[in-house]
Amino acid sequence: MGIKLGAFGKLKNYPDMDRAEYDYAELDSVEIAQLSEERFEKAKEMLSDGGLKTLVFARALPYDEPIFHGNDFLWDKFQKFVEKSCRRMQMLHAEKWILGNGKARSMPEYNRKYAEEQFLKLMRILCETAQKYGITVLLEPLGPRYSNYINTIEEAVDICKILKADNLFTMCDLRHMVDSHDNFSNIIKYGKYIRHVHIDNPLLYPQRIYPEQEDGYDYSEYFRALQKIDYDGTLTVEADIPQNYLDSCLSMKSFLSAYGVLTESDR
Repeated sequence: MGIKLGAFGKLKNYPDMDRAEYDYAELDSVEIAQLSEERFEKAKEMLSDGGLKTLVFARALPYDEPIFHGNDFLWDKFQKFVEKSCRRMQMLHAEKWILGNGKARSMPEYNRKYAEEQFLKLMRILCETAQKYGITVLLEPLGPRYSNYINTIEEAVDICKILKADNLFTMCDLRHMVDSHDNFSNIIKYGKYIRHVHIDNPLLYPQRIYPEQEDGYDYSEYFRALQKIDYDGTLTVEADIPQNYLDSCLSMKSFLSAYGVLTESDR
């Protein structure tokens, strides 16, 4: 199993990520979309000059509060935002775009069916727009401490099956799988839908730290499931910003090698 190892951060972290030995960077798409044209051009120049590709972007939605708890959602404004996001991400060589946004997508206790229909409408807009720009949309299952909607891989796959969009898939995040008690066998069962992986130490909350072999969690079952589907894609360490990206990258490569996830050719 060969993978690409990614670092997670904001634009300001990119130079440090670039100096490290990662394969790609996972940045925040909302930060990119909300830049002025002048600041975006400067950011694009910085990212173009760097050697680290920005293959993955997180946080598709620019909302920090629930958006389906009423009927006043501004669809036209949202459509324009999505178009702008996708256009800019394409300029930055994006391949994958993650919809996590646990608070934004949370469902109300009342009128749940209507809210879920609104979510499907939103997903259609994301997928149709992203497809024009050659970007894959990843619906991320989140643990119940993060969202009350789409907590398991199976639930995310159900949405994929409903929408039948050619560029819609899901992913697995160790932290959220542990939080949701989502069986690792679901990685195997729905392997063809898994197009991205997140990892950190899942035992701490809300802290997110780089995993280590002796940190109190056994990662072997997670990696065995990924190996059984011959996973050969992107894997981001979605942890708090490290003090030193290079040291963290080297530590992570050693960690993954110990579990047989990285081979000598990958390193």
